[in-house]
Amino acid sequence: MSDRPPVYRESGASWRLLGAVLVLWVIGVAIDAALPGGLHAFGWVLVLLVAAGAVGLATYARRSAGRVEVSHTDLVVGRETLPLSTVDSKFLFTDDAGGAAAGARILGGGSDLPKGRTPFPLRLADGTVVVVPCRDPAALGAALRTAVGN
Repeated sequence: MSDRPPVYRESGASWRLLGAVLVLWVIGVAIDAALPGGLHAFGWVLVLLVAAGAVGLATYARRSAGRVEVSHTDLVVGRETLPLSTVDSKFLFTDDAGGAAAGARILGGGSDLPKGRTPFPLRLADGTVVVVPCRDPAALGAALRTAVGN
């Protein structure tokens, strides 16, 4: 990837769930401190490490594996990077490009599209059709046309 900002970016997940877990943890600690018997500090630290740690690691993994990013030179899907020079630009600028070919390889790995993602078919210069799992195919297509057109 270049030092220039990306043309398009989709993250794989949001950190909101981790924020909600932390807010609930703070509420739990406050309630426990207000009740007779004092604060159970060790238990709350353990809850924080387990709950927030698990949600944080899962969110980080989903953000890494589910990101879609278009720069001026590359398309990044998850941990896979595809140089835009290998994309068939005529296919991108065709109005009726058609859908994804049955059995087309999903960029970024996996055997099925992640939940909430739409397949965006992409033909490579060698004629191979691959699928980019994305949330907004129209915006991804516009970003790819912009990046390949430059």
